[in-house]
Amino acid sequence: MDDISDGVQADKTRGHAPLTDRANREPAILRGLTSSEAQLAIFIVMPIYTVIGLVVVFATKIWALGVLIASLAPMLTVWVVAGWLAKVKRNKPDYYYQHRFKLWLAKNGLQKSRFIDHDGFWETGRDVPVPRRSGQLKHLVKKAGG
Repeated sequence: MDDISDGVQADKTRGHAPLTDRANREPAILRGLTSSEAQLAIFIVMPIYTVIGLVVVFATKIWALGVLIASLAPMLTVWVVAGWLAKVKRNKPDYYYQHRFKLWLAKNGLQKSRFIDHDGFWETGRDVPVPRRSGQLKHLVKKAGG
């Protein structure tokens, strides 16, 4: 039976509690990028460098140079962008720059906004409260009832 006096021994045998704030996050695998972020970055830059590699192949007639550009340049670009995004993400909440990017897309009309991104008053769906003066109250009750 555990007792308060057994606290010293219990600390030696008890495991440490997991960090629950990190349980639902993807781990960083490439200079602060998660695997899905790294894949997205590669899928964005790969077609660009493939076209550049093909242009270089047709201009120089050297296939190896085109393959080198189309394969190494995306990796180097993702490496540099990952370093830049690590500076952007520093001391920010999870998914900070993804939300900033979606907000930028919405402000430029490229995506529908899922954020509240305008100033104004919120409506509660209630009517204006009834005045407390007795003379006006009888008038409103008559109007509403008949």
